[in-house]
Amino acid sequence: MNNRPCLMKTKPKPPTKKARTSTKAPKRERKLSVRQERFCELIAAGKSGPDAWLEAGYQVKNRDVAKANACEALTNPYIEARVAELRKPQTKKTLSSRDHKRLLAMQLMEDPRQKTQDRLRAMEIDARLAGQFEPDRTEIEVGPKTLLSIKERAAQVASALIRSYETDS
Repeated sequence: MNNRPCLMKTKPKPPTKKARTSTKAPKRERKLSVRQERFCELIAAGKSGPDAWLEAGYQVKNRDVAKANACEALTNPYIEARVAELRKPQTKKTLSSRDHKRLLAMQLMEDPRQKTQDRLRAMEIDARLAGQFEPDRTEIEVGPKTLLSIKERAAQVASALIRSYETDS
Protein backbone atom coordinates (compact mmCIF):
# COMPACT_ATOMS: atom_id res chain seq x y z
CA MET A 1 0.00 0.00 0.00
CA ASN A 2 1.04 3.56 -0.70
CA ASN A 3 1.84 5.68 2.39
CA ARG A 4 1.08 9.04 0.70
CA PRO A 5 -2.09 10.74 1.90
CA CYS A 6 -4.90 10.89 -0.56
CA LEU A 7 -5.98 14.41 -1.31
CA MET A 8 -9.23 13.44 -2.95
CA LYS A 9 -11.40 10.90 -1.20
CA THR A 10 -13.87 10.49 -4.01
CA LYS A 11 -13.76 11.11 -7.71
CA PRO A 12 -15.58 14.23 -8.83
CA LYS A 13 -18.90 13.47 -10.49
CA PRO A 14 -19.37 14.63 -14.06
CA PRO A 15 -21.90 17.44 -14.43
CA THR A 16 -25.42 16.29 -15.10
CA LYS A 17 -27.18 16.99 -18.33
CA LYS A 18 -29.44 19.48 -16.59
CA ALA A 19 -26.49 21.45 -15.20
CA ARG A 20 -24.81 21.63 -18.61
CA THR A 21 -27.83 22.98 -20.42
CA SER A 22 -29.13 25.37 -17.80
CA THR A 23 -28.28 29.02 -18.18
CA LYS A 24 -26.98 30.97 -15.24
CA ALA A 25 -29.45 33.26 -13.55
CA PRO A 26 -28.41 36.90 -13.54
CA LYS A 27 -26.51 37.83 -10.39
CA ARG A 28 -28.67 39.48 -7.79
CA GLU A 29 -27.31 42.31 -5.73
CA ARG A 30 -26.39 40.76 -2.43
CA LYS A 31 -28.01 42.51 0.50
CA LEU A 32 -25.74 43.38 3.38
CA SER A 33 -26.80 42.61 6.91
CA VAL A 34 -27.78 45.49 9.18
CA ARG A 35 -24.42 45.31 10.95
CA GLN A 36 -22.51 45.21 7.68
CA GLU A 37 -24.45 48.23 6.40
CA ARG A 38 -23.75 50.13 9.62
CA PHE A 39 -20.06 49.14 9.39
CA CYS A 40 -19.93 50.55 5.83
CA GLU A 41 -21.58 53.79 6.93
CA LEU A 42 -19.11 54.24 9.77
CA ILE A 43 -16.11 53.52 7.54
CA ALA A 44 -17.40 56.00 4.93
CA ALA A 45 -17.82 58.57 7.72
CA GLY A 46 -14.12 58.23 8.57
CA LYS A 47 -14.09 55.87 11.55
CA SER A 48 -11.19 53.47 11.93
CA GLY A 49 -11.81 49.79 11.15
CA PRO A 50 -11.90 48.51 14.74
CA ASP A 51 -14.01 51.43 15.95
CA ALA A 52 -16.50 50.94 13.13
CA TRP A 53 -16.58 47.19 13.80
CA LEU A 54 -17.41 47.69 17.47
CA GLU A 55 -19.92 50.51 16.88
CA ALA A 56 -21.70 48.42 14.26
CA GLY A 57 -22.67 46.04 17.06
CA TYR A 58 -20.25 43.16 16.67
CA GLN A 59 -19.28 41.54 19.98
CA VAL A 60 -15.61 40.58 20.25
CA LYS A 61 -13.27 39.69 23.10
CA ASN A 62 -10.72 42.45 22.50
CA ARG A 63 -9.72 45.22 20.13
CA ASP A 64 -7.18 43.07 18.27
CA VAL A 65 -9.97 40.72 17.19
CA ALA A 66 -12.05 43.71 16.08
CA LYS A 67 -9.09 44.98 14.06
CA ALA A 68 -8.61 41.62 12.33
CA ASN A 69 -12.33 41.22 11.62
CA ALA A 70 -12.64 44.76 10.25
CA CYS A 71 -9.61 44.23 8.03
CA GLU A 72 -11.11 41.01 6.68
CA ALA A 73 -14.51 42.65 6.17
CA LEU A 74 -12.95 45.47 4.16
CA THR A 75 -11.70 42.91 1.64
CA ASN A 76 -15.26 41.71 1.02
CA PRO A 77 -16.19 42.96 -2.47
CA TYR A 78 -19.77 43.78 -1.44
CA ILE A 79 -18.56 45.86 1.50
CA GLU A 80 -15.90 47.55 -0.66
CA ALA A 81 -18.52 48.46 -3.24
CA ARG A 82 -20.92 49.82 -0.62
CA VAL A 83 -18.22 51.96 1.04
CA ALA A 84 -17.21 53.33 -2.38
CA GLU A 85 -20.86 54.09 -3.13
CA LEU A 86 -21.26 55.92 0.18
CA ARG A 87 -18.04 57.90 -0.38
CA LYS A 88 -18.91 58.91 -3.95
CA PRO A 89 -20.55 62.26 -3.00
CA GLN A 90 -17.64 63.13 -0.71
CA THR A 91 -15.12 62.27 -3.39
CA LYS A 92 -16.93 64.35 -5.98
CA LYS A 93 -16.94 67.40 -3.69
CA THR A 94 -13.23 67.16 -2.91
CA LEU A 95 -12.24 66.78 -6.53
CA SER A 96 -13.55 70.23 -7.41
CA SER A 97 -11.07 71.77 -9.78
CA ARG A 98 -8.91 74.80 -9.08
CA ASP A 99 -10.60 76.66 -11.93
CA HIS A 100 -14.03 76.03 -10.42
CA LYS A 101 -12.85 77.38 -7.07
CA ARG A 102 -11.39 80.46 -8.75
CA LEU A 103 -14.68 81.03 -10.57
CA LEU A 104 -16.58 80.94 -7.26
CA ALA A 105 -14.10 83.38 -5.70
CA MET A 106 -14.50 85.69 -8.70
CA GLN A 107 -18.29 85.63 -8.30
CA LEU A 108 -17.92 86.57 -4.62
CA MET A 109 -15.59 89.45 -5.48
CA GLU A 110 -18.01 90.87 -8.05
CA ASP A 111 -21.14 90.50 -5.91
CA PRO A 112 -22.01 93.96 -4.52
CA ARG A 113 -24.18 92.41 -1.79
CA GLN A 114 -21.12 90.86 -0.13
CA LYS A 115 -19.35 92.65 2.69
CA THR A 116 -16.05 94.28 1.83
CA GLN A 117 -14.27 91.89 4.20
CA ASP A 118 -15.73 88.86 2.37
CA ARG A 119 -14.80 90.29 -1.01
CA LEU A 120 -11.22 90.90 0.15
CA ARG A 121 -11.02 87.34 1.49
CA ALA A 122 -12.26 86.04 -1.89
CA MET A 123 -9.51 88.07 -3.59
CA GLU A 124 -6.92 86.53 -1.29
CA ILE A 125 -8.19 83.01 -1.97
CA ASP A 126 -8.15 83.68 -5.72
CA ALA A 127 -4.57 84.92 -5.49
CA ARG A 128 -3.53 81.81 -3.54
CA LEU A 129 -5.18 79.54 -6.09
CA ALA A 130 -3.40 81.43 -8.87
CA GLY A 131 -0.07 80.76 -7.14
CA GLN A 132 0.73 84.36 -6.30
CA PHE A 133 1.68 83.53 -2.72
CA GLU A 134 4.39 81.06 -3.62
CA PRO A 135 7.51 81.82 -1.61
CA ASP A 136 10.52 83.20 -3.45
CA ARG A 137 13.40 80.79 -3.19
CA THR A 138 17.00 81.80 -2.94
CA GLU A 139 19.62 79.15 -3.33
CA ILE A 140 22.72 79.71 -1.21
CA GLU A 141 25.88 77.81 -1.77
CA VAL A 142 27.14 76.81 1.65
CA GLY A 143 30.88 76.50 1.90
CA PRO A 144 33.84 78.17 3.53
CA LYS A 145 33.74 81.07 1.05
CA THR A 146 30.03 81.73 1.69
CA LEU A 147 30.42 81.51 5.45
CA LEU A 148 33.31 83.97 5.33
CA SER A 149 31.28 86.48 3.28
CA ILE A 150 28.34 86.15 5.71
CA LYS A 151 30.71 86.74 8.64
CA GLU A 152 32.16 89.84 6.95
CA ARG A 153 28.68 91.21 6.21
CA ALA A 154 27.58 90.58 9.81
CA ALA A 155 30.64 92.51 11.04
CA GLN A 156 29.76 95.43 8.74
CA VAL A 157 26.16 95.49 10.00
CA ALA A 158 27.32 95.30 13.64
CA SER A 159 29.75 98.21 13.21
CA ALA A 160 27.04 100.27 11.47
CA LEU A 161 24.65 99.61 14.36
CA ILE A 162 27.30 100.59 16.92
CA ARG A 163 27.96 103.87 15.08
CA SER A 164 24.24 104.67 14.91
CA TYR A 165 23.85 104.06 18.65
CA GLU A 166 26.88 106.24 19.41
CA THR A 167 25.50 109.16 17.38
CA ASP A 168 22.08 108.83 19.06
CA SER A 169 23.56 109.06 22.57
